[in-house]
Amino acid sequence: MVEDLKREVLKIAQFLDIECSDEKIESVVSSSMFDSMSKNPKVNYSWRDGAVKDPNSKFIRKGKVGSWQDELTKEQSEQVDHLTKDLLEIPFGIKIRDTL
Repeated sequence: MVEDLKREVLKIAQFLDIECSDEKIESVVSSSMFDSMSKNPKVNYSWRDGAVKDPNSKFIRKGKVGSWQDELTKEQSEQVDHLTKDLLEIPFGIKIRDTL
């Protein structure tokens, strides 16, 4: 979605068999941009003040592709790779890209 958000929104609408005006597509794209979502209380969970154990923890983190590499250890990364292969790739043929 980071690569071409509008293309992906159009693909989702097509998959759901939803016809949308260009104005509606642009509205969805605009609302789905990282900056917009990170400021939206309906998305960023800021309305749940006090519910998060770590006050520095954010529901929406950085919005950068590949930033997981700064957060996960090699072992954790390998565990995620195995899980995605077992749960998504093998049964559904879904390939997960973690870089652009």
